[in-house]
Amino acid sequence: PDSMAPSLKLFYFNMTGRAEPIRLALTIGGVEFEDVRLTKDEFMAKKTDGSLPLGSLPVLEVDGKTVCQSYAIQNYCAKLA
Repeated sequence: PDSMAPSLKLFYFNMTGRAEPIRLALTIGGVEFEDVRLTKDEFMAKKTDGSLPLGSLPVLEVDGKTVCQSYAIQNYCAKLA
């Protein structure tokens, strides 16, 4: 793996939805990422503990920093790919 590549962790539900274009961009582009599929209970826990900036999914963790908004994430991932 490229040592300069960011560590990516995508959080969404176990469905396609708004995260699917992000997953596709990363997968087709050969970009390594962790695909974290949350249950409703896990989502509610994250929402309650404040780890979701706008209280919604998807979120992308980039080198430990949380990024939200699906179109912004999608554009960033397309540029990485």
